Amino acid sequence: MQEENMWTVFLARYRQITQVSFSKGWEDYKTGFGDPHGEYWLGNNNLHALTSGGRRYQLKVIATNLRGEQLSAVWETFSVADEANEYRVIMGGYTSTSTLNDALTSEHDWANLNGSSFTTVDSDHDTWSGGKF
Repeated sequence: MQEENMWTVFLARYRQITQVSFSKGWEDYKTGFGDPHGEYWLGNNNLHALTSGGRRYQLKVIATNLRGEQLSAVWETFSVADEANEYRVIMGGYTSTSTLNDALTSEHDWANLNGSSFTTVDSDHDTWSGGKF
């Protein structure tokens, strides 16, 4: 619970001595990996199941910079398609009071993420011409 909202953490990364490798294939991202008490990815099947029930979901990204400041970005609409649709992400309504201010949050860049298909090291579905993510 935060700000009278319930949030589901589907990605957790921490700066630590031994880090979980997120350079994984399609099947790993499909089902999820890692430890929910540490670093992990919930799984694209789970994300689709959570966001496909006809309700409206928000996406909130929280990051801590090297100075220890916590920054965030919020989109009012968020959902993930099924595997047949390459776990395409739908996001909109970027909240202008967000503080993250990076490539995910600039109006031009996040708009390009909307409708993007999921890409892994072994299954390239994005439009980036520079190779796999």
